[in-house]
Amino acid sequence: MIFSFIGFIILLIGIIFSAYYIPTRFDRRKLGIWLSTIITLTIFSPVAFYILEDYLFFKSDVKEYFEDNGYILKDDFKIKSNDIIGLTDYYQKFEIEISSKDKQLLTDQLNKADYFNDSIGDIRFDIKAEKARHSDVNKKFYVTFENHNNYEFQSYLIQAGHTPRWDKFTISKKENTIYCQRIED
Repeated sequence: MIFSFIGFIILLIGIIFSAYYIPTRFDRRKLGIWLSTIITLTIFSPVAFYILEDYLFFKSDVKEYFEDNGYILKDDFKIKSNDIIGLTDYYQKFEIEISSKDKQLLTDQLNKADYFNDSIGDIRFDIKAEKARHSDVNKKFYVTFENHNNYEFQSYLIQAGHTPRWDKFTISKKENTIYCQRIED
């Protein structure tokens, strides 16, 4: 495994060097610089994006997550943490601090939702546990419940031809924080 990785790195360096060296042998140094720069950027930009993905998460992305599930944050908020893991299995968790007004608005919406379930209580509940992973049509399932410490909203989206997406928003009763998770696997 390690030897194939080292071989792959040597191959990439060889391609970049060849893109520079061959044109310079024909007195085309600028062309060699341009070619090697373009190839280097093409190869390393996906790697850089993957490394910097945690830092490229903005308030507009948070608002989009909430809007995808039918909720809107009206006031300003602060992203306290963000962590993204995985390439093929995507797992993101982030925490935001919202205003008291937005918290009250969200909790009122959750308690009045048609899919509010007051029988769940303090048990650990997972909406995706008994749902199919694949479907020919798009299906979205929702559940909202309240326990001793939190209000919780979960949605599970099954898309035709795509991996399922599970969103979980946990609103603290004591603080103005929301802990969010998104899993696509």
